Amino acid sequence: MIQKSKKKTTVKIPLLVKPVLVAYALLLRVVSDLFITLQRK
Repeated sequence: MIQKSKKKTTVKIPLLVKPVLVAYALLLRVVSDLFITLQRK
């Protein structure tokens, strides 16, 4: 029982981390684009 729950958590963590990292990367991309446009002005 304990081993099964541990496996479930280890599987759940990467599934949650991946979309968060993707969202963070997109956010950084948007912020950098905004910063570049502000510098050009």
